[in-house]
Amino acid sequence: MRPAVLLCLAVLAPAGEAAGLRRDWTGLVPAWEAKDLVQGDAAVNGSPSGVTVVGDTVVALGRGDGKDLVFAFAVADGKKLWQQEYPAPAEKTWKGLGNGPRAAPVIEGERVITLGAYGHLTCWALKTGERQWQVQVRDDSKTKVPYWGVCGTPAVFAGLVLVKPGGYEQGPKAPIVLAYRLEDGKPAWRSVEGSGSWAPLRVQRIDGKDQVLAWHGSGLKALDPADGKQLWDIPWKTAYDCHASLPAVEGAVLFLSSGYGAGCQAFELRAGRPEPLWERSKAVSACNADPVITGGHVYAFSGNGMKGSLKCLELRTGAEKWSSPDFGNGSLALVDGLLFCQGYGGVIGLVEAAPAACRKLAEHKAFEVKDPPAYALPVVAGGPAFLRYMNRLVCFDLR
Repeated sequence: MRPAVLLCLAVLAPAGEAAGLRRDWTGLVPAWEAKDLVQGDAAVNGSPSGVTVVGDTVVALGRGDGKDLVFAFAVADGKKLWQQEYPAPAEKTWKGLGNGPRAAPVIEGERVITLGAYGHLTCWALKTGERQWQVQVRDDSKTKVPYWGVCGTPAVFAGLVLVKPGGYEQGPKAPIVLAYRLEDGKPAWRSVEGSGSWAPLRVQRIDGKDQVLAWHGSGLKALDPADGKQLWDIPWKTAYDCHASLPAVEGAVLFLSSGYGAGCQAFELRAGRPEPLWERSKAVSACNADPVITGGHVYAFSGNGMKGSLKCLELRTGAEKWSSPDFGNGSLALVDGLLFCQGYGGVIGLVEAAPAACRKLAEHKAFEVKDPPAYALPVVAGGPAFLRYMNRLVCFDLR
């Protein structure tokens, strides 16, 4: 049986720091809004990708008939700085969810890296939008369009762009990760082969060593970012090979969680090998929203589809501290010691990151959501908060 709806979009954008976020959201209105991210039939061309903010620029992705779109806006007032596009014929159609990019853009220095649902990996100039290079990762991996498209947000590290081409129903095994040179898009290395997954990539320094954390269909691998060689592997099976949330890391401890009831577990890296801290638990099944760790506790949304709960667990024991159904399922970012939450139903809120109880400080209905849910991760950059739902990008000033 295949999944009936998309429950594991891998969208990621980094949250910035914010000081003095206001708590009273009564009468909160957008500072600005862009509504042209999707062109043509919204049901066909929608894009659930998150956005990325660096400095005074926010970059968002969209879709038109047979093409992917890239936009850059000024953070201060939403002025469109540039718009670009490239042909991307619809090899597979996801009506309702949309055929637009799932992955968030990545900004590295003066470059923007984007990844489309059909496998187009493109580098753009941040200031002008000029296209610098493009490769089709599925040509290099010899894979079909995965069941829900190419989803995982790439990572950039030490002059390399790291990308996952695969996912459920990708076809024969292929490299789990491909590396390209940031400068010109030339291939750099190919990792070991395996079945694919939708999750984003992350390069994390753990136990004094930089490691690429890469979910595959049967577990989590750590790779050396210099050459793609495997460092270790944690076996972890789910229905539909569904891994779509990033592991959360604190020191040498990793917290893993997947959807469809797969549950969660914490591991500690000891002498370069992951050792479990406690048995796998059903307390949290994070389908596509990334858990966060602060103060020795994990905060995560758990559930599939719209139904779910926001939960707090003790990291080193797995003990559940509290659970709240207030937002249903959703995504969150850690901002200034607070949890900035967005429920799949379009409600945003601030919650204290504290294990004693779930204390909600503010709430606002940001979107009227029908189908699909509001998957994109919220981004807070110093005070402005950026929320993406399909064809809309909304900026709220929370200072």
